[in-house]
Amino acid sequence: MAPQAGLLSLGSLIFLIKITELSFLLTFLGINLCSLLVLAYAFWVPPRVLVLDRLNDKITFFKRSRTKSVAFKFSEGETRVGYMEGFKEALFLREKGNRRNKGIISLHAVEDFWTLYVWFMDKNRPLPPGTAFDPYREKDFQRRKAEGFPPPLYPSLVPTPEATPEQQKEREKYWKG
Repeated sequence: MAPQAGLLSLGSLIFLIKITELSFLLTFLGINLCSLLVLAYAFWVPPRVLVLDRLNDKITFFKRSRTKSVAFKFSEGETRVGYMEGFKEALFLREKGNRRNKGIISLHAVEDFWTLYVWFMDKNRPLPPGTAFDPYREKDFQRRKAEGFPPPLYPSLVPTPEATPEQQKEREKYWKG
């Protein structure tokens, strides 16, 4: 929203250069006031945030209002696919037995995002691929090794290999033998 407010303000400034009458000046001031209000709203209202707590099996949705958030155990959630205006489909996660405790997980590529979230939230699997998790892979591997590589918490057909072949061999020793 902030770039739109800035462009609107800049456009009205260019418009002011061409005008001299009072009514146009008031229009310019009105447009700039609206731009400032939009800009203030963009900074004042926090974004919607999704927090995935892998080790504590907790998911938290922070709503736009600062006072409300929804938190529950990921393992006690259930998914629903719905449709929202302007989007093909949306994936919602809600607490079982409580229709009000819910949040939007994804607005596109529903299956891909759900697979990634389940993979990430299963603390008995390695971290998903991607450079964002690279600094944490070794520590996560050592934690799972100390626990004896317990079996996955959630069933999945997606293979979840370790980061290196050596780590994969070490995990297979625990799982096979």
